[in-house]
Amino acid sequence: MNKMDNSTKQRLLTICAELDAKSLPISVGLVKAKAKQAIPLPNIVNVINAFKGGERADTIDTLLPQQTAEHSKEDVKPITIDDLARQIAIQQTEIDSLRVQVSKLTQAFKKMSQ
Repeated sequence: MNKMDNSTKQRLLTICAELDAKSLPISVGLVKAKAKQAIPLPNIVNVINAFKGGERADTIDTLLPQQTAEHSKEDVKPITIDDLARQIAIQQTEIDSLRVQVSKLTQAFKKMSQ
């Protein structure tokens, strides 16, 4: 079986939780369709079994780095949904820009190859 990275596992666990919250069956087909990326079926089955066994995706609190002695809990500004949405929007803009650049480079390469 292929070893999957933790972020993929966390995403699959989140999908399982979303399906569960909507009272939908947690099936390989639904999880695979919502994953939007190629994931080996045994990995999906393992995550579904882990979810049914009680494992859940990490919360944002467990993903944040541990505080150092010089930073007290009061100094840490909590991440809000709006902050995350802004970060995602910025990243999406950068991705769109990169796609345009790749397209232009591909076209230039094709012209050079002729």
